[in-house]
Formats: sequence, structure tokens, C-alpha cells
Amino acid sequence: EGAALAAGDLIANLELDNPENVNTATVFKGDLKVNGWGPVNAPPSSANSRPHIILKKAINRLKCGMAGYVLTPGAINCVMHDISDAVTDPLLPVYEINEQLSVLNGRIDGSLYKELEKLITDFKENSAGGSKSRFPADQVKHLIALQMGRVKDESERAGFNALTTPLVNAADPYTKSRSDLVPGAERVLDSFLDILREWISVERWFCDGISYADSVENLRKVNKSDVSKVLQICRSHALLKSTAQVVLTIINAIAEAGKTDIASEKVTSVVLGADGLEDTTPCLTDIASMRGNETYDVLSQRCRNVLIEESLPSIEERMGRILKVVRSLEGSGDDAAKPIQDLINDNVQGSDILFPLINLALNTKEQLSILEVTARKLYRTYILKEFTAIVDKTSLKFTYFNKPEASIFSSSSKVTSMTDLTKTLSQSKTSDLSRSDSESSLQSVERKGRVPSNVARTAIMKICDSFADVHDDLNAFIRLLEDFPQYNGSVPPCEFGPANVLTVYLLSNSPESDQASMGKNIELLLSRNLEELEKADVRRVTFVVPKDNNIEEGQYLLPSVYTYRETADFKEDHLYRDIEPEVTYQLEMLRLAKNFSLSCLGSHLSPAGQIYLYKATPKSSALEKDKKANKSPRIFARALSFVQDFSAGTFERLLVESFNAIDSIKTAVPAGDNHLFINVVSDLQTTIIDPVDVEQVVVSILKRHDERASRLGIAEVEAKAVCKLSEDSHPISLRLVASNPTGFVQVVNTYVEAADESGNKRVFKSIGGTKANLACSGDSSWEDMEVTTPYPLTRPFDTQRKAALKSSDTLYCYDLPALFEAAVENQWANASGVGTSRP
Repeated sequence: EGAALAAGDLIANLELDNPENVNTATVFKGDLKVNGWGPVNAPPSSANSRPHIILKKAINRLKCGMAGYVLTPGAINCVMHDISDAVTDPLLPVYEINEQLSVLNGRIDGSLYKELEKLITDFKENSAGGSKSRFPADQVKHLIALQMGRVKDESERAGFNALTTPLVNAADPYTKSRSDLVPGAERVLDSFLDILREWISVERWFCDGISYADSVENLRKVNKSDVSKVLQICRSHALLKSTAQVVLTIINAIAEAGKTDIASEKVTSVVLGADGLEDTTPCLTDIASMRGNETYDVLSQRCRNVLIEESLPSIEERMGRILKVVRSLEGSGDDAAKPIQDLINDNVQGSDILFPLINLALNTKEQLSILEVTARKLYRTYILKEFTAIVDKTSLKFTYFNKPEASIFSSSSKVTSMTDLTKTLSQSKTSDLSRSDSESSLQSVERKGRVPSNVARTAIMKICDSFADVHDDLNAFIRLLEDFPQYNGSVPPCEFGPANVLTVYLLSNSPESDQASMGKNIELLLSRNLEELEKADVRRVTFVVPKDNNIEEGQYLLPSVYTYRETADFKEDHLYRDIEPEVTYQLEMLRLAKNFSLSCLGSHLSPAGQIYLYKATPKSSALEKDKKANKSPRIFARALSFVQDFSAGTFERLLVESFNAIDSIKTAVPAGDNHLFINVVSDLQTTIIDPVDVEQVVVSILKRHDERASRLGIAEVEAKAVCKLSEDSHPISLRLVASNPTGFVQVVNTYVEAADESGNKRVFKSIGGTKANLACSGDSSWEDMEVTTPYPLTRPFDTQRKAALKSSDTLYCYDLPALFEAAVENQWANASGVGTSRP
């Protein structure tokens, strides 16, 4: 009868007839010499080769060490010495660019080749003569862009672009290194980031206290058809102490660069002055969250220290910069907006320090200058005109206009791919007056209820010492309204409804007054002045009140914000409490409110933007319609960032900071079914953002962080950005919705906004509507849904999918087509990679 055997059980003892014939192993005690292995502390190779060769060899040696091959501390020091010598050599960009240029001789326009060659030759001669100038890599990109503009034929343009892309890519890092002493800073930082990301992808399987056996089992399960990948990951992890030393060296280099002024005459880091230093935050954040043993703990603590040093600039630094701009405005006349715009472009956060700044002001005029800076920042998505400081009333008055909204596609337009989208955008120009909206694929349509973009609106900001200033004096509030042009009859009321806004800043808050009572008191004040508000054509009234003057965790608390709208008879909608009213529509809060009861979990201010967190509990009315829905609350995070230029680094920083914000309060809500909405807002009129770039960036970044999203219980990530190809092209709203319903393949659907068949409503139109991800998954298609459609409690097949995964660790049957689609796409990619011809 058989018996159950377990690993390690003894089956039998074997006795040898002639044990003396067995040769046993002996310990080797000599010197192991292998051809090609140099001494560990070999002298740097800087004097024996050109800088670009030295850099490539050094980076390659680091990557080999990260892959699990021996790299001792002495060897790491030698490699970093080589890297330092290479990146500080002024000829590094010359050799790297010339390496790509040399293969283009006879393949690009002769005059362009000669110009680029002369640029390189002249710089070499100047360097030989003792010149310390930097190579003008931006001129390389500029000359290529000029030549691209001269090519009219589309096929020739595509060919030229394909030929010169490696050259442009070689020059690009040297346009982003700001320190003259380290021209290769951005170049080596890119390599460091690749190393950090690869290390994180390996160690994520083993950290957080997971046993080695479980980690390997999980790896085998996910990589059933790729055992070599399992081996590579395990081999890399086997030398954790060595790879951790490389990672620590890179982190220290990043930290030193962050603390050193780029004007310094001392090279403290090989990445000093690199523009991409901000892009290191996601990697540092991932490492900071690792736990499990002493090695992880050391790296985690170091990353947390670096993140604290490089997070939101100190209060003193931000206040000093804003005050410097404010005090430079006096007598600047028409140039007043420029220093403020520079402040806005650098995304200097000031919401938390507004009231401390006002209290520090030397006089009323300076207080109003601070308000002007605040107004230009808050109203950056509008067209601002005619700022007037009313010193005797401590108020600021200005005129503004709504900018035109993003255009929408006509109901008949077909967009089956990103190529179609780009073609449509390039053919539809806002200046083309010869085509009617009915003839164009893109239409400029004003949203219903929105003040038209050609209507002048007036905003007044008023500073008061306390609420009593406008409450106790019956005429005080009326005097606030007298400066609106409609109040005195000089301008007729807006025919589309009230258009003006009033914002009151209270410098102090009554200690015994809580938020609820303050909100009610303001509501009572407005209710007794309804006729006056109507006469002034006021659309919205906002009161901003400081919460506390104490500093917590390095920053002041964000102020309380109370907003009252004419459409609600000037009663407060608590959904918008503590949200700056100028940006509420960017957060699309109404999509949350219909099916969920919301309670605010706080907001987080960061260098990349602002994140609002809400606990969403399904309403009983919604549960009645969806009886199988999960009744537990979930987290809705809304992240908002204003950018001048969309990039992978910008989006990744905002995504990681959103993850960090959710992670900080995740214990308040059970994990699962959480949702993250990211809105990257740009200037519709001046910012050029290619939709193809947006899709590629968002998809790649979301895939990179898919594992962490899963750990945080985020079922869906929704990203929105407004794109345009040129200053004359229509801006369009692009939306990407990512989920991983199978747990194996991320599904990303891309949508634009279009008119429905009636032409009265904005709906989502899928790009690539024939792709299998619409037909197969059945859980993330928003095709033909209104853009204001509330978020559902569940997605189709959620219950069945979870049951299948829980009971058998397998996929739900409806997920198989999605995996089949991904497999087919991979087969095509592999076929093209080996030169197989397609049918």
C-alpha cells in the first residue's frame, strides 16, 4: 500500500560495496585566475579611451553587476570614478552626437550634414584651444527641426524623421544638463533611472517579508512560459547586498545633486544640474516603501530622507520667492504679469501660505499685490484683463474671460486609430473659416450652462479682518457689490445668466466657530442680500478662512473654502467644501455624487499638483439598482496638475504622489474597487501636446506601476489631458481608462469627446473601436456614454471574475479574449522584430 511522501522524507539508505573508490571534493585554496578578469581595484580607464566609450563600458559594468554578476565595493568605486571622468568631459556630447551623425553621411541633405559637421569640428578646435564652453546640443536639434520644416512630402518627412531620430535622441540629454561642469548629467541620470527601475522590478518579488520559496513560486506562476526570466530575477536577487550598494551609490548621487547649487564650482555629483532629477521621485518612493530585512531597511530610510529633503520647498523658501515677486511689481507697469507668470510656470505652491503672506505684507497695497499673484495662479485657465487695486476698500478687481472649450468630434466622424486622430487634427484648423461645423470632423461647442467665451466677467477679491466686518454692518456687504459694473447700471446683466464672482478672505476665524456654523452664518448673510447679488449679476460667492496659524509637518494647514452658487440660491453644496472654486469643474465631482455618499479624507499639496481624497459609500438608491454591488466604501482620489509641457516625468510624479496620498489613508477604507482620476491641465491656446505622445506615456507609466496600483486596491485609473498639434489646430480632450481585470494583462481604452446623434450632448467615442478590448472584457467600455455619466458601483462580470480567481486561481472565461488579443499583438511584435514579413 502506498504512503504519502513529503519533501525531505527518507526513502532508503544506500551502502556502497567499495566506498574507498569514491573521490571526495577538496577545498581549493589557491588563486583563481581567469583570462579577462582584471584586478578588482583596476585603475580607471579614463586615460585610455574616449569619454563616450568609457561611459558605455562603465554603465554596462553596473548593469552586469545588477544582473547578478559579482561587483565588489572596490569595483563600484572604480566604475563611479570612470563615470565621473566621462560626464565632466566637455567632449562627451561631441563624440556621442558624432557617432550617430557619421552613419548619416550621404543619407541626409548634404548642406545639413556639413552644418552639423562644422558645428562639431569648431567645438573640438575651441576645446583644444582651452575654451571651457559647452557644446551647443540645442543647435543640433534646431538645425534638424528646420530641415524637417522644409520637407513638404509626407513620406519624405517620415523617412527623414526615422533617419534623424537617433541623432536627436543623442543630442537631447545634453540640452537638459544645466551645469557647465557636468555636461553629461542628464545622460547618466537616464541610465541610473533604468538601473533603479530594473532593480525595483526584481526586488518587489522578495521584499515585505515574503519568503524566498513563495517568491519563486509566484514568479513561476506569472512566468510559466519564460523560465529564463525567473532565473534572471533570482540570480539578480542572489547578490542583493552587492546590488543594494550600487543602488545606495546612485541614491547618494541624486541626493547630493539636489542639495548643490548648479552654479557651484565644485562637482559634488555626476548628475549635478540634470533636469530629470524630479523624475527620480517615483523610484525613490518605491524603494522607500520596501521592508523585510536590514538591507531593504537601510535603502528605505535613505530614500525617505532624500524625499523629505526634495519634497515641497520649505515655507521660508516659497514665501521668500513670492514676496520677492510681489515687491518687484511696484512700478513695473505692463511688465507686471511676467514675474508672476514665471512663478506660475515653476508651479510654486502658495495655497497653504496665503494668509501668512498677507499678514507679513508691509501695507495694504502689498496685500493686494499678493492677491493679484493668487488670482493669476487660480485663474490661469482663463484670459485675464485689467487688474485694479482698490486700496481704500482693500479689494482687487479684474476682468476675465472663459477660454474656448476643447473641441468635440462630430457624430459621423470615424476615429479607428491614433493615426486617424492625428490626421483629423492636422486637417482641421480653427482659422479655417471656409468650412462649416457640419462639414468639419471637429466642432467648437460651448457647454450648456457655461458663460460664453466672448462675455466679459468681473471678479472682486476682498480682504476682511473677520466675519464681523461684513456681518455686523448691514451695509458692509452691499458696499462690496457696488464695484460690479452691473450694480450701478454701467453694464447690462449677462443675457446668459449671472457671470460675476466675489471672493472674501477673512484674516481671522472665530475660535468658537466650527466649519458647520461658519457655513450657516455665511449662508444667512447671503440670504438677506439675494436681491443685491442679483443686481450685481453675481454667479458665485466664496469665503476663504484660515484654519490655523500653526505649522504641521513643515507646512501650514490649507484654508477652509466655502462656496455658494446662484444656481443653488446661494446655499452651500458641501461636495465642494475646501476646494478652490476656480478648479472644481476640472475635478468632475458630479460624477461621484449621484451613486455615492462622499466624505472628504483630506487633500495633499505637492510640487506636482494637488490631490483630493474621498471616502465613497454606495447610496441605498444605487444599491437598489445594483443589488450584487459591493456595499463597502471605497476611495476616490482626484489629482489635478497644471503643466506647461506634458512629459513622462510630469505624469509619473503626479501618479506616484497620488499613490502615496492613498497609501497614507488606506487603513480608513477596505482595499478594493478604489478609483484614481488624474487631470493634467494645460493652456489650451499655447501648449502643444501630441495625443500620440500622451497615450504612449500614460500607457507605459501605468504598466510600470500596475503592481502598486493593485496593492492599493485601485481598480481603475482614469487620465485626462487636452491635446493639440499646433497653435492653429483644435484642442481635443483625450481620456485613457486603465484597469487590470484579469490580473495578468492591463486593459487601456482611449477615448475622445464627440457629439451624440442629436448634436446636443457630449459623449465618449473610443479610438480604435474595432479592437478586441471593447468586445471582450465587457467592463471598461465607455463608448457612447455621456461625459457626465456617474461612476457605476460595479463593472460587468466583477462578481464572476472574483469568484473564479478565489476558487481556482484561474481566469474568468470572459477574460480570455483580452489575453488572446494581447498574445496576438505580442506575436506580431516578435515577428516584426526578426524581420518576418506580414501578410
